[in-house]
Amino acid sequence: MTKSKTEAMFFPTSLQEAENTIEIPKDILLNNETNRIPFTKAFHYLGAIITPDLNENAKTETRIKRASSQMGILRHFFSAKDIDLRVKFWVYIAGPLNCLLWGCKSWNVTEKNKQKLRAFHHSALRRILGITWEKVREKKITNEEVRRRFLQIPEIDAFLI
Repeated sequence: MTKSKTEAMFFPTSLQEAENTIEIPKDILLNNETNRIPFTKAFHYLGAIITPDLNENAKTETRIKRASSQMGILRHFFSAKDIDLRVKFWVYIAGPLNCLLWGCKSWNVTEKNKQKLRAFHHSALRRILGITWEKVREKKITNEEVRRRFLQIPEIDAFLI
């Protein structure tokens, strides 16, 4: 057993117990306390993030962070006035949206996670279109209007399907 690659995970006896704050046990001691196997809150296995509560929250948050990073990298491109909106549309689909939904076919997406994905999607569209929160409040711009302005892009649910 290689000590550096070995971790343990504590799984509670019920999902109700998992939703509450779980106290992670102390390390497992091996060889008269010279080697230790630490407990972890989450680990990656074959592209999945496994947590004690066995849901997709950690995976969804990770995908949103990566897609947000893509949006940050492309911020100058998306804010350029001389680039056609259709080009921005296809770059958004190929880059940040693809990064956001990578592997979603195997997810068990809850309504709470769908709402997080919707929020990111509309936030990214507003950023690309240059719509600030002040404009949203002042002109009462809805998410439907934002999607219409961005070449009738569908809701995130259509991409999930």
